[in-house]
Amino acid sequence: MGGVDYITKPFRHQEVCARINKHLELHKLRNELAEKNQSLLELVDTKNKLLGMASHDLRNPLTSIQGYSAFLLKKGNTLNEETRTDFTKIINTASGNMLTLVNDLLNLSVIESGQLSLNLNSGSLGSLIEERVHLYQYLAREKEIELKVTTQDTSELLFDEARIGQVLDNLLTNAIKFSPAGSVIDISSTTYNGCVRVSVKDEGPGIKNEELEKLFQPFEKLSSKATDGETGTGLGLAIAKKMIELHQGVLKVESSPGRGAKFSFELPINPSTFDP
Repeated sequence: MGGVDYITKPFRHQEVCARINKHLELHKLRNELAEKNQSLLELVDTKNKLLGMASHDLRNPLTSIQGYSAFLLKKGNTLNEETRTDFTKIINTASGNMLTLVNDLLNLSVIESGQLSLNLNSGSLGSLIEERVHLYQYLAREKEIELKVTTQDTSELLFDEARIGQVLDNLLTNAIKFSPAGSVIDISSTTYNGCVRVSVKDEGPGIKNEELEKLFQPFEKLSSKATDGETGTGLGLAIAKKMIELHQGVLKVESSPGRGAKFSFELPINPSTFDP
């Protein structure tokens, strides 16, 4: 027990037990303190990454918005209508990228703080899938990509429509982002082992094995390039995974280089307990 706890003889049984319990309690407190310190270090690291990413990813679109809007506002400029339209599109795209980043940062912050609550309602995922796919048909057609939907499931389950909608948005935009012209994206839902499974499968470049392990970690971006130069925040899949886990579900990926990627999430039809 150490020199500070030297016990003279004869000793009392109660005194020995008390000192042993004291050391056990101190050991427990030291372990708890070490765990809390580690959690604080991880929070600081996350905060630094958030600040670093925000400053970097916001600077570029802000620079574009400032520069191109200055051209448009300049008196006596000789910009023709086509150039004005191009500049306006660039400003619109840049502001959209900023909005996506801010929303992702806010979502991740709420999730990490444990303050996200779910608005659960009973329903079928089929109609939500159809609605979300319809929203992205135009974007897919612009890249000559076909969205093919197969919904074989009509099971009722509890889910937050807005949050699962966010997950579908992320999986669909990623699939479109990395799919080449003339390819097909398959979206399906089936009942499997007491769960509803929703899958989004693309014919893109696939994902390297070494990137699969860290794919759902915040701030991680793939080495594969989007087919039309689209960008991302590196937060979407991390947020999607946490959204699914809050529903007591799982989000998985199957992929290999050159063979596309298939993202699937499973939600329990009858969750044992739900404490969102």
